[in-house]
Amino acid sequence: MSKLKIGLAQLNSNDDLNRNVEQVLGLLEQVSAGVDIVFFPENSLFFRIRENETINYLTSDSAEFKKVASVCAKKNLHVHLGSVPFMDNGVPSNASVLITPGQKIIPSYKKIHLFDIQLNQEKAMRESDCFRRGESPAIFSLKGWRFGQTICYDIRFSELYRYYNSMKVDVMLIPAAFLKKTGIAHWHTLNRARAIESQSYVISSAQMGPHYSKFGEHLVRETYGHALCVSPWGEVLADLEHVPTISVIELDKAQIGNVKMQIPMENHRWSNPESWKANEINLD
Repeated sequence: MSKLKIGLAQLNSNDDLNRNVEQVLGLLEQVSAGVDIVFFPENSLFFRIRENETINYLTSDSAEFKKVASVCAKKNLHVHLGSVPFMDNGVPSNASVLITPGQKIIPSYKKIHLFDIQLNQEKAMRESDCFRRGESPAIFSLKGWRFGQTICYDIRFSELYRYYNSMKVDVMLIPAAFLKKTGIAHWHTLNRARAIESQSYVISSAQMGPHYSKFGEHLVRETYGHALCVSPWGEVLADLEHVPTISVIELDKAQIGNVKMQIPMENHRWSNPESWKANEINLD
């Protein structure tokens, strides 16, 4: 198919699993016929707000996935949950999950770059306390479209997107729960850069805050929002308002071909950058 109709979702999730599932189901009920797939953000079904909170990891048999799968079957719709806390053979990961109209539940990508950072004057955040990093990129295909999967912090590591570009993907997925501080500084720039350098679409579903914990409103995290769809030219096609919602967008492969025809980067790319050896000049 040269065209694909997608749903770009924005959520306000927290640490109440049932509340989050109901939010996802409510938005899916609003999706009109003809949409092929809806993309939800990182932490779709569970967003840890309280430090050291115990995480109830989901598995492929979890009832929460089956509820979403029931709506997928009714609406003939695919859903990509940008990430959930997932347990597979005793290994916890921050994982994307695909759900099909046939009610298949497929863990499709495990986040490679875990968010272990400390911003100035703020508490350290260590995603590796809860999850083990993924070991490999992951691609899925739908109706002739190829999707390269990443999650949030992955966006800062351009080599991952270069790999997907070499594998001829049409769309880069970047479901996120970007902090407000870093979002203001970097979110739009990084998304547009990933689209421009890969000459592909970028679909970045997002969490928007504040996110209040079920343990009390004094426990809160804030995310940036601004779920984005960026064209292969780097044009922002959708930038969602600061509310939970789904926006429907039609992607067109002709746009990818047009950009690559105008700027044929693949014809100019060095085939083996690992062989480079820089000439260094010491002016000391």
